[in-house]
Amino acid sequence: MYTEGNWEDEIIHLSNHAIQEHSEDFGKMEEGNEVSFSTFNDWLVSQGHGSGAWQSALDAINGCCVECLQAGWSNMLPRPGMLCFQLFGFDFLLDQGLHPVLLEINGSPACRE
Repeated sequence: MYTEGNWEDEIIHLSNHAIQEHSEDFGKMEEGNEVSFSTFNDWLVSQGHGSGAWQSALDAINGCCVECLQAGWSNMLPRPGMLCFQLFGFDFLLDQGLHPVLLEINGSPACRE
């Protein structure tokens, strides 16, 4: 668990699956330390948020992703002879009001099998 002062503990990294899977607590709360959108939505409703709360947060997340991609679009255009694409991983936190906060954009995210 994160507390101020334990900066040397690499396991406290918030969103890195590749690091978290080495923790002895990995998977104790949910399988693979991940929950589905529907499970998360059910949890939000159980905490008193409206049934559309997750969709509102997801819309804001999608909007942020689009704005980030548009901002860097000119640097992502394919060059002549290139037949490829790149995946980006966007990491977000939700605050208590379910407003998304962008943590980072990964140029080479670890893709789960």
